[in-house]
Amino acid sequence: MGRLGRKNCIAYGVVMLTISTAMFALAALFTDPKVFWSVSFVARCLQGAADGIAYIPLTAIISIEFPERPEVYQAYVTMSLGLGCAIGPALAAIVIRWFGYMGTNLFFAALIFVIGFAGIYVLP
Repeated sequence: MGRLGRKNCIAYGVVMLTISTAMFALAALFTDPKVFWSVSFVARCLQGAADGIAYIPLTAIISIEFPERPEVYQAYVTMSLGLGCAIGPALAAIVIRWFGYMGTNLFFAALIFVIGFAGIYVLP
């Protein structure tokens, strides 16, 4: 983070999250279950690394930008992550009825990319 910069780390995390979500979609193209699970495993590992790369600089930015009450704004971020974990599966269950497995993952990859870079654009 010190070498790349906080904003660049978040951008790399967003790109990695987009790629990992697209990998889940592309895993559906494989008919061999072992290949499907292997690609899904690699995508999940990439997704975990991307979450870490994006989340750590985000907390640093919050502490820098809101020095008077950083704990309140950290709580807002944690709350939004919790809401995402709670609402995400329900939203995916609705979207999967329209797009199927592959389309749902491509939909969320595009959503991560668009919302992620819109968020990065407004960062100081």
